[in-house]
Amino acid sequence: MKNFFILVSFVFLSFGLAAQDGKEFKTQLNNPIPEFEFTPLDSEKIHIKDYQGKVVLLNFYASWCGPCRREMPVLDKALKNEKDLIILAIARGEDVSKVREFKDEHNYSFVFAPDQDKSVYQLFADKYIPRNLVINKEGQIIYQSTGYDVEKLNSMIDLIKKELK
Repeated sequence: MKNFFILVSFVFLSFGLAAQDGKEFKTQLNNPIPEFEFTPLDSEKIHIKDYQGKVVLLNFYASWCGPCRREMPVLDKALKNEKDLIILAIARGEDVSKVREFKDEHNYSFVFAPDQDKSVYQLFADKYIPRNLVINKEGQIIYQSTGYDVEKLNSMIDLIKKELK
């Protein structure tokens, strides 16, 4: 019985790690970001091209996602004072009221936008959050990751700071 429990635990752990392996990308590095529009909280509709000339951190999250909730304060603390950086937090599968509640609860410096029908998210992936993409000033994807990994997160933050220089 003990061996069975160990085997079952191993199988679940393996699936959990596979779910965070980051191999589920519809976009490729050094390619332009797909074109899309979104409506941030308390704002009019914006086209992603409106941010050309700035570095953009595109963060897909959900309010219920534990790893998302762990990475957001790290991102906010490390990047909130960076000029020419837009942190765009898109709530996969969540409506305006849920996004507003999450934003009000945490008071992060991000631009928040709902993606209730997942139409924006599906341009980039079919599953797995948190998901981060860094877009350079020319509109090219220079970094993408999925899952919460402190080492990867710190590397991404370093890349963003280097890109802003």
